[in-house]
Amino acid sequence: MITFLSDLSAPSPFSTGQGPRHAKQVSYLSYLQIASQLSLRVKATYGVRHDYFGSVRERDNRAVLVDPQTGVFLPAGTGFYASRKNNFQPRFGIDFSSNPKETDIFKLHAGIGIYSGVPKLGDLLIPIDSDRFSTGINGGAYPTNPADIIKFFTDNPDTRQFQPLVFARNFRIPERAYKWESSVTRTRKGFDFTVLYTGNVGRNLPLAGIANQIIRVDTNPDPTQPAIVIRQFDIVRNGQVFKPFGEFFLRNSDGRSNYNGLTLQLKRNTKSKPNADLPAWLKLADLNVQYTLSRNVGNVSGAVISDPLNLNSDFGYNTSDARHSFKLSGVYNLWEQLGRPRDSLLWGWRIAPSIVASSGLPLIVRLDRPDVVYVDGGGLFFSMPAVGRRAVINVPGGGAAGGTRTPNLIPGIPPYLHSGINLLNPQAFAIPSPGTIGNMRRGRLRGPASFQTDVALTHYLFYKEKTSAELKIEVFNIFNRANFNNPNVSLPSALGTEANQVQPNTPFTSIAAGAFGIISAADPGRQFQFSLTLRLGGSFVKEPGQN
Repeated sequence: MITFLSDLSAPSPFSTGQGPRHAKQVSYLSYLQIASQLSLRVKATYGVRHDYFGSVRERDNRAVLVDPQTGVFLPAGTGFYASRKNNFQPRFGIDFSSNPKETDIFKLHAGIGIYSGVPKLGDLLIPIDSDRFSTGINGGAYPTNPADIIKFFTDNPDTRQFQPLVFARNFRIPERAYKWESSVTRTRKGFDFTVLYTGNVGRNLPLAGIANQIIRVDTNPDPTQPAIVIRQFDIVRNGQVFKPFGEFFLRNSDGRSNYNGLTLQLKRNTKSKPNADLPAWLKLADLNVQYTLSRNVGNVSGAVISDPLNLNSDFGYNTSDARHSFKLSGVYNLWEQLGRPRDSLLWGWRIAPSIVASSGLPLIVRLDRPDVVYVDGGGLFFSMPAVGRRAVINVPGGGAAGGTRTPNLIPGIPPYLHSGINLLNPQAFAIPSPGTIGNMRRGRLRGPASFQTDVALTHYLFYKEKTSAELKIEVFNIFNRANFNNPNVSLPSALGTEANQVQPNTPFTSIAAGAFGIISAADPGRQFQFSLTLRLGGSFVKEPGQN
C-alpha cells in the first residue's frame, strides 16, 4: 500500500493556479465604557462592546468546500461559514464600599455581561487545507511517478474516497459566553475575607463530528473478505459501489458549556498593618488562603463526538473540572516578629510555605471499536470476517477513525480498584451490543487527587542601602507525597472468543483490558533548589517584606 500526500503549493484537481494559498480575514471591534460615581459609596460601570470577525477566505478562491449534508462541491468563492454581524456585548457592574476611613470595611461587587471569542485562525482554514489530498495505491512498483498518481486521482472522481475537512453549513462565529459574578468582602484586623460566586454559560462552541456516515453494510460474496460498506455519498451502479468520498470530519457550532464556582478567600490586606491584638504567628507579611467548589460541564470534548447521531452524546464533566481545590500561601518575616536585625545569622529568615490540593480530574474513558463486526450462526461476534459469519453495523453512522467510542459501565460492579497503581476495575466495563452506543458518561469517573506542600526559606546575608545578598533554599513536595497522574483510560478492541478477547456485554478481563486503568506516571517527588543572589544598585534592591 502506497500513501501519497499532494503538495499544497502544486496544481490541484479542485482549483486552478498553483503556489501558496493566501488566507485573509477582516475584523472590527469597538468598545464604549462609562464609570459613574452614583454616590460616595456606590460606583457603577456599564458599557458595550461590538466585535465583527469576518469569514476567512482564500484570496484566489482555491479553497475546497463540500456540503456535508449532500456531498456536493460548493461553487468557488462560497463563504466558509456565517459570521454574526450584530455581535453586541453589553456589560454592567456595580460596586459598593463602606466609608474607607472606617477600620472595618465592607465591599460588595456584582457584574454581568456578554463576551465573545473566535477560534484560532488556524482552526478556520480547513477548507483551504482541503485543497491538498491524500490517496493510496494497492500494488504497483515503488518508486511511483507522482504525476501518474495525481492523474489517476483526477481522472477517477467516483473512486477517490476524498476526505475533505469541512464546516457545517450552519457553522457560525463568534463563540458566546454569558458571564456573571458577585462578591462580598469584609476587611477586619488587616485581613480581607471574601465570598465570591462566578458563573458562565458558553454557546456556539465548535464541535467535531463526521460526515458521509455509514448507512448499510453487506456481507462480502467472499465471506473471508471485509464487508461491503455503503456510505451516505456512495454511488451504487450496476451492482458496484463507487466511493467519491471517504469518511471525513466536519465542524459545527453546537457546542455548549456551563461553569459555576463558589470561592472562599482569606487574604492579608497589605495596605494595612495587622491588628496589634493578633498573636505573633498571624502577623504575616502576606497570606492567601483560598477554597473553591465548582462544577464545569459541557459537550465539547476536544475530539470527535462519540456518537455521530447525537451531538449531546459527550455532555458531561469537562476535563478541567476539579470539584474541590485549595490553595494556601504565606510569607513570614522571622526577624520582624522577634525584633532582630534582618541580616541576623540565626533569625534573618523569610519563611514562605505553600500548599496546593485538588480533587481528581475527570477520566474520559474510551473504547477502540470498529465500524463493522461479524456474527456467526451461534450469535457470537468477531472483529474479522470468516466463512459462516455475517457483517453487521457495529457503531451507528461509523466514525471509528475518531477513536472516541465509549464502553458500557456495568451496574453493581465497583469501577475503582484502588490497589496500588491499579485504579480502575476492567470488570466494570463491557463492549456495547452491535448497533448501540456505550452508556459511559463523559467524566463520570475521577482520577487521583493531588496534595503538595512546598516551602521557601530566604536569608538576607547582608542588606545595605544599595547592595544586598540573599540565600534561598526551596523544597518542593516537602513530604515527598506521590501525586499520581491519571491512568490509561483507553480500552482496546478485544472482540472475539480468544483468551484475551470478550463478547459484547461481557465484563473485560485484566488480560483483555491490557494497560487500561493502570497508573504509569506521577509528578516529581521531593526536590531541593538552592540559589544565591547578589543585587547591586539601589534601584534594583527590594525592601525585604515589601510586596
